[in-house]
Amino acid sequence: MERLCGLRVTSAEVSRAAKMLDAQLDDWRTRPLGEYRYLLFDAREEVRHGGQIVNSRLLIAVGITATGQREYSV
Repeated sequence: MERLCGLRVTSAEVSRAAKMLDAQLDDWRTRPLGEYRYLLFDAREEVRHGGQIVNSRLLIAVGITATGQREYSV
């Protein structure tokens, strides 16, 4: 971190930040998703990045509500 940003970070600070991120991730994972009439999933192993095709993993989810509204998650 010091080489990248010029900041000195202690192991205690890293642990505290990791705990905060874990709590936020748990909140996100356990959030109510709402009601969707249809769920569509797709995955890609190669994506275009910087004008080139590169190996990468990408999961795409599309939820369609009862009113026809689409909500995306990548």
